[in-house]
Amino acid sequence: MSNLTEALNIILNWLQQKQWCRFKEAEKSASLLQPGLSRDEIDSFIGDSNLQLPQEVYEIYQWRNGDMISEWDYVGLFDIYHNSDGFAPWGFIPFQGLINKYISKSNRYTRMEPEIFKRISTFPCISDFQNPAALEIFYSYYDGCLTGYVYKDENYKYYPVVFRDYKGGCDTVLRLYSSLTNMMMTLAESYETAYYIGENGYLRKDTNKILGIWRKYNSEQLVTGVLAKVEQLEPVLPQLEMGFDLIKEVGDTLNFTRDKRLIAPLIRVLRRPPTNTQFDENLDYFRQMSSLYLGWLGGIDAVESLIDALRDGYWLTRYWATITLGKITDLRAVSPLNKILIQDSHEMVRQAANEALAKITNPNSIIDTTYSNPAVANLEASAALYGMTLSDILNPNIENLREKLNNYSTIDEDKNLSSSDDNPNNIPF
Repeated sequence: MSNLTEALNIILNWLQQKQWCRFKEAEKSASLLQPGLSRDEIDSFIGDSNLQLPQEVYEIYQWRNGDMISEWDYVGLFDIYHNSDGFAPWGFIPFQGLINKYISKSNRYTRMEPEIFKRISTFPCISDFQNPAALEIFYSYYDGCLTGYVYKDENYKYYPVVFRDYKGGCDTVLRLYSSLTNMMMTLAESYETAYYIGENGYLRKDTNKILGIWRKYNSEQLVTGVLAKVEQLEPVLPQLEMGFDLIKEVGDTLNFTRDKRLIAPLIRVLRRPPTNTQFDENLDYFRQMSSLYLGWLGGIDAVESLIDALRDGYWLTRYWATITLGKITDLRAVSPLNKILIQDSHEMVRQAANEALAKITNPNSIIDTTYSNPAVANLEASAALYGMTLSDILNPNIENLREKLNNYSTIDEDKNLSSSDDNPNNIPF
């Protein structure tokens, strides 16, 4: 018996023994799951769809063919919410449902422009759940904008499992696992050792213990996989329109693993020099994403690298490094930020340093965060094209504005797009 099948049996047995949710009548619970398929039956469903099915997916459907009771009801075996109490399990769809989703997404992709299709196929990203490579196995009826899938990405030793929420245009990864086998081994061990009934009769979890179990089975493979992808794609990052997916993949993996090795790629993006081409807009966006992930997740492990980035020659690198240090609020940044406040040649960077210092030295104070807002940075840089300052925009004098607009009615399109600090075209997005 494989580790995957053994873990699935442990999960089912635990639910039956605890008589939890749908398993209150243990003798009837087995009938709630659809019988497993043979390999020949699975292959007959695949037919001529060209689906290359991972071995683990074969195995889970040979164990059981889903847990769907009706179109709007399922049993629920897999509780992925490791950091909160309660039991909100996900189900997995019958194999025919998986095939239908795959065919639907494949048909949609074949209607794409060839160049777009080539780009997406060449640089797969696990956040792209609409890609046919994302085999949507898991589902939850708690919200219609949730999905769980196995992603076929050759950069990973095994195919990772991704649970995400895309409600309202957001893109939140709820949980990552390094493979189907490691997902089920994580859940099986967690159910048996970290779930218990509290004094009030409700299910409780030892979340710290579950986190340790999750890291034991998943962390190293996820980190190794995303670092392999970074090594492959980093040289072409400026031209990579889907680069934000790569950076998000690094950030999401850092979020769950807290592995220090993932800080370095984000720092490298932050310090990437401008190319003086149309790709600089992409790079500026990537810098902001890296800054946000470092500020939220990098913590004290990122401080020294960020302080070093304050000496970078490109003003947007210094700007985002300053903002990130303000989010981390580590006292080691006070002296370097004071130097930035006094010496930096760019007003946006100086103002961001002032806000960052206020957050670090007096966290309870009311801070004017105008200059750490990317939209304001963009506004100021746009105003500079017409010889105006941010104050001219925020507190306009109509006569002065009319005069300046008339004076700058024609902009030299051939102006030098160098990487100097005062170049208004090098602006945050």
